[in-house]
Amino acid sequence: MVMTIDIPEKVVERAAALGLPVSTLVSQALNEIGEEPLPEGFVRLGTSPLNPVEATRIIRELASHYTLDGIKIKDLIEEGRH
Repeated sequence: MVMTIDIPEKVVERAAALGLPVSTLVSQALNEIGEEPLPEGFVRLGTSPLNPVEATRIIRELASHYTLDGIKIKDLIEEGRH
């Protein structure tokens, strides 16, 4: 289906920040709307609104706070290297 719509400036800016054409960003958003909802706590994989540096910082921050039966994620990663 072809449709003409007004794209808010905020969407145009977001697409530019992600390095995507506006049409791609809008298509992805529409596809996500049509997908089945995910269970609580799950996230959809795909284009992240974060750049790699921000994502890395958040992952490292989370990894420093969470444990698996008292073992830090950092220690589990190190154990996997041996």
